[in-house]
Amino acid sequence: MTAAYEKIIKYIDEHITEEITIDDLSRFAGYSKWNIYKLFNSHNSLSVMEYIRKKKISAAAYAMRSDKKLYDIALDYGYETHAGFYKAFQSMFSCSPRDYKNNLLRSNIMDKTRTVEELNKLIELEPNNAALYGERGNIYNRMKEHGKAIEDFNKTIELKPDDTWAYCRRGSVYFEMGEIEKSETDFEKAIEVAADKKQAYGLRGHNYFESNQYAKALEDLNKAIELNINQSWAYNMRAIIYQQQNQHEKAVEDYTKTIELGSNQAYLYNDRAKSYFALNQNEKADADLKKALELSSNSNGVHDYMHRGMSYEQLKQYDKALQSYNKGIELYPNFEWMYYIRGGVYFKLTQYEKAIEDYTKAIEVDTVQTAWPYLQRAYCYDALKQYNKAESDYNKSIELDPDGFTPTP
Repeated sequence: MTAAYEKIIKYIDEHITEEITIDDLSRFAGYSKWNIYKLFNSHNSLSVMEYIRKKKISAAAYAMRSDKKLYDIALDYGYETHAGFYKAFQSMFSCSPRDYKNNLLRSNIMDKTRTVEELNKLIELEPNNAALYGERGNIYNRMKEHGKAIEDFNKTIELKPDDTWAYCRRGSVYFEMGEIEKSETDFEKAIEVAADKKQAYGLRGHNYFESNQYAKALEDLNKAIELNINQSWAYNMRAIIYQQQNQHEKAVEDYTKTIELGSNQAYLYNDRAKSYFALNQNEKADADLKKALELSSNSNGVHDYMHRGMSYEQLKQYDKALQSYNKGIELYPNFEWMYYIRGGVYFKLTQYEKAIEDYTKAIEVDTVQTAWPYLQRAYCYDALKQYNKAESDYNKSIELDPDGFTPTP
């Protein structure tokens, strides 16, 4: 893709709500109109004016996330009549503008994320735009359509071989697919081509963290932080690892840094309080728990009830903890973690039958099948001297997690 063509495309993007003519492009680029046609046709299967028309419709579709009326959106992109806008939109998206807008509302896609359908149309207009394939690949990855995500990241790398993020993203997909060697190769390549290597180390560290490979995660997170990544998630992950390793002073430092970087969330104060308790700094721990309660009491989402309950639990106010967990379950009955932590309270209160009910429910609603509810349920069966059931659950937890990492409630 030549610099002149990229310059024209950028001009069109920046003036997409204006009337754009060949004369405008000719004056801007310093080429004759004939050379504009020739330059454009050498890079795109569409004529320059057809490209502009389709780009306007694509931009109008994206603008439908706003509260603007469809008539006003049509005017913004140069359509003075509803009929003209309807015909052009129907031709490109195979539905009316009204149906498209309603579909966005029904699908709750009113944020700034473009849909696969919108990206498909943009890729038709700009088949050599590496960023569009990367954006679509990210969406496919979130949809767990890993094969399609890999195809798009392959195309991104083909068009832009030094794209660090494309290697990182493809490496992350391979990691999720269990193709560890391919993942390692991509991250090594990302680190090799990156002018700024901290994001590659940070993202690989995140993958290791998610798969409980804490030694490798810590190594990469240390490198990212040494390179001044200065992002809260990196410090938060390292804090969790330090806490797991009983390095509580380091954990406190990293939780504090996470909060300083603007992540003022209740769970961070809860987690830092655990390390303060371990260091016998009880006043600081109590202050953090009070702060967590203050933050979580300002709203009533399921995670707010969860963090509020966790704060009460650490303060040994178990009745209040159960009230919070009950409210969270009432609000979101398929959140497996809520059953798990409520089961932990029942376990502490030696109400083993109730704990078993909660761990069983956590297993039922858990779509991934993790080891921790089986292990905790096994502890309950042990306490009730139901040893055959306990052994069965121990075996299942080992099958699901051979390395033996299980969070404690």
